Amino acid sequence: MTPVNLRNLDLDYSYVVEIAISPGQVDLVVDLVRFPPKDLVFDKRRIRITGFRDVAWSGWGPPAGNADGTIDWGSVDEITLGDGLTVLTGDFGTVRLSGGAHVIEMD
Repeated sequence: MTPVNLRNLDLDYSYVVEIAISPGQVDLVVDLVRFPPKDLVFDKRRIRITGFRDVAWSGWGPPAGNADGTIDWGSVDEITLGDGLTVLTGDFGTVRLSGGAHVIEMD
């Protein structure tokens, strides 16, 4: 896992295919598009956020199913970073992480 520079990702065209939340860790498996997009080539990557104390996931519903049988949680609309606060918002709802020093990495 390496630190993520969110400026290099185009979240408008990226889709979450898996979400896993466990104590102190959130994993998002995302079909990412690098920025700037050239040919909308998707790259499946895992974004891991650690170092928080509290997590709340609200506004979620069941994921959509794609024609090929895969799950689609939709796109990531926004990632907001603050002092001890990370908020992920998208079609999957809102995931709010608070407390601690957050680390965002990607493999």
